[in-house]
Amino acid sequence: MTITYQRNRMYSLVVGTAQNAVEITGLQIKFKVRKTSSNKDRKNKAEVEIYNLSKEYQTLFEEKYVGVSLSVGYEDTGLKRLFSGQAFNVGTRKEGADTITKIELDELFKELNYKPVSKLVPAGKTVKNVIQELTKLVPEVSKSIFNGKNIEKAVIDGYPMSGTPRQILNELSTAYDIDWQIDDGTLFISDKGDSYTNNTQTAFLIHEQSGLIERPYWDARNVKDPEGRKIESIDSKGKTHKKTAKVKKKSLKFKVLLNPAIYAGTILKLEYPEYTGFYKVDEVKHSGDFRGDEWYSEVMCVERVLQ
Repeated sequence: MTITYQRNRMYSLVVGTAQNAVEITGLQIKFKVRKTSSNKDRKNKAEVEIYNLSKEYQTLFEEKYVGVSLSVGYEDTGLKRLFSGQAFNVGTRKEGADTITKIELDELFKELNYKPVSKLVPAGKTVKNVIQELTKLVPEVSKSIFNGKNIEKAVIDGYPMSGTPRQILNELSTAYDIDWQIDDGTLFISDKGDSYTNNTQTAFLIHEQSGLIERPYWDARNVKDPEGRKIESIDSKGKTHKKTAKVKKKSLKFKVLLNPAIYAGTILKLEYPEYTGFYKVDEVKHSGDFRGDEWYSEVMCVERVLQ
């Protein structure tokens, strides 16, 4: 699938749900959206600034955890949802003649962080069965996509689910070496470090004629050791402390024209001289300024060797 540059950008911001939903469009907005392949390590989140909302529309954000959906696109391609979540922090400020309302969004914030779960999954079931039982208790998760072998491991003595859905998913991630993320109501599960799909037929094709803005480059950064190895240090009082070791992770970074269809954890194909190949998207950051210059996606990925 090719990322195509289209002119005449557009957006739609929907606040509320069902019959109470209100669409905001045409006003100046700025936004930053970050999505990662592992929500255990970093959550998907968004920040949106809306300029000069009417007082009537400002009151929409007085509802606790109000639902907000941001879609972006171009006139020729139409709109595609970029982020859907709940507002957990809202503030308004003045800048000159402008009144700016800033909202911070988190995917299923209330359901993942505050919904108590207590259920025993009986012995003989698998990790996949545990996750399926959990999603039954969170109907806002409308779909699940599984990939990998670790979900087939048996929970020999059963599995007691206790805590919030986020806590349980994080516990499963640690215990069974899986990654998870939720994007637009879909729960993605894979073996740790793997992609959520191995289908190269649906991989985006990225090159200089299809949205690539700058030359890709390799970036090495320190990250937590995926094997969980510990290092010890002694402080000035002689106390010994253990912390997870850090290792160098080599990531390929590049920038493309804004495309909401790039999902963290999926595979894309890059065609650019020495970097041509398939890559797994570790993280994608979308930035937009409706009346300004920013309207692009920054992608951080790792090389994917397909069997």
